[in-house]
Amino acid sequence: MFLSGTGGAREPESGISLLRQAADKGSAEAQFELGTLYHTGQFLSKDTAQAIRWFRSAATAGHAIAQNLLGGWYLTGQGVPKDLVEGIRWTRMAAEKGIAPAQYNLGYAYYRGEGVSKDVAESALWLNKAANGGDLKALVHLAYLNEKGEGVEKNQNDALRLYTKAAERNEPRAIVRLIQAFQTGNLGFPPDAEKAKLWIEKANALNISK
Repeated sequence: MFLSGTGGAREPESGISLLRQAADKGSAEAQFELGTLYHTGQFLSKDTAQAIRWFRSAATAGHAIAQNLLGGWYLTGQGVPKDLVEGIRWTRMAAEKGIAPAQYNLGYAYYRGEGVSKDVAESALWLNKAANGGDLKALVHLAYLNEKGEGVEKNQNDALRLYTKAAERNEPRAIVRLIQAFQTGNLGFPPDAEKAKLWIEKANALNISK
C-alpha cells in the first residue's frame, strides 16, 4: 500500500518514510508491511530481528496474517527460539480469524499433541475448517482421517472425495494415494486400471515419484 505508488509515482525512500510514520502511530497494516520488507530484504537490508519486532507489533494489534507468521515461527523455531506454547497462542488467534494455514497448523498440533494436549477430534475440526478454506495440506490430512476413522467416523467416500479434490490441484501425496487406491482397491472400492492410468499420467507429467 505505502510503496505501491497508488495515486501517483512514489520513490521507495518516501514510501518507507510514510510507512514508518504509520507504523509508529500504530497502524497494524503498516507494521506488517514494514516487517515484510525487513523479512524479504526488499528496499531495506534484511533484518530478522526487526522483522519479528514489527510482525509482533502487527500481531498484537490484531493483524491475522502477522499472527499466523509469528505463530509459525515459534512453532518451528524460525528466527526465534522454538516455543510451542507461544506458537499455539498466536496460531490460534489467526485460526479463529479464518486464516486457513493457521487452522491447518492448529489442527496438526492437536493431531501430534505439540503445544496442546493430543485431541484427534479437535484436530479434525480445525483441519476441516482449513480444508474448506482451500488449504491443500489440510485436504490430504483430512482425507487420511476419513480413510482411517481417526477423529471422525470412517468414511472412505469422503476420503476419496478429499484426495481427489487435492489431487486435482496437483497435490503430490493425494495423486500417489489415488494411484495406489485405484491399482489395489484398498480404499473401499474395486481396482480401476483406467483411473489408475490417468493419475499415473498426471504424476509423470508433474514428475511426481510414485
